Amino acid sequence: MSIGAPPGPGIVAHELAHLLLNLGDMYFDRFFNPYAATAFSLMDVDGRAPHLDPASKLKLGWLHPTVVLRSGRYRLPAVETHYVAWALVDPRRGLREYFIVENRWPGTSYDAVLPDRGLGVWHVIEDEATFTSTRPPGVSAENWDRYRGGWSRQGIRMIRPVLGPPRDNSRALWDGADPSTGYDVALRWADGTPSGFALRDISPAGPLMEATIQVPDTVVPYVRFDPRNLAAQRIRAAGLIPAFTGADSAQAWVLIQSPPSGARVAGGSTVTLHLREGPIP
Repeated sequence: MSIGAPPGPGIVAHELAHLLLNLGDMYFDRFFNPYAATAFSLMDVDGRAPHLDPASKLKLGWLHPTVVLRSGRYRLPAVETHYVAWALVDPRRGLREYFIVENRWPGTSYDAVLPDRGLGVWHVIEDEATFTSTRPPGVSAENWDRYRGGWSRQGIRMIRPVLGPPRDNSRALWDGADPSTGYDVALRWADGTPSGFALRDISPAGPLMEATIQVPDTVVPYVRFDPRNLAAQRIRAAGLIPAFTGADSAQAWVLIQSPPSGARVAGGSTVTLHLREGPIP
């Protein structure tokens, strides 16, 4: 394997990441995969030395994700200097499958080698059965089944505005100032079904970017007569926020919930639980 002439830092850093960080390869050298990381992760390209993809950083504890629970307008600084990203997680799927959005701005960091700038949108699939059985659009079943590469290669997928072929790394990130990359993206799960997450009105690329995030609606669970702690746990598991009125003790139970069970509400909404003490009916 060549490290260039003169030697470049990328392959050295790449191999050290295998050895010291236990990170896997992400490159596809046998067929075209429109969702490959290519120039946007150290574990894909050789020669140059860009930052790692956000999924790898998250595993290493090098990234501070902001879990977005409520639809709204959000701001995101450059990941290279602020170490933050948006995490779009549906509690009904848990951490088996989710999305990460980062702001890749070259600046003066190692990401100065990037061929593009803007929001990097990543689909992360933790469940092995899912990432091995659900190939990305544009990849044949024969190639996907034959080229088993583990989580790093098959479970981390970059969602590009321009898929190709041919690959165009200069239009791989979402930039609101570039009409060719579009301004909106609706995200889908690996099985092709809508996730309910979407990015709207993406701002121009810069060290601080903005986008309107749409999160999926969720159904309020039935927690009447549940003890306080169990009710709170179930409300949070649905991606909602519990608020309490009435009796103030761990032994209290839910007498009234608002909105009622079965109601469809925006993710991150507050569910008010009126508590009562004494025997549960």
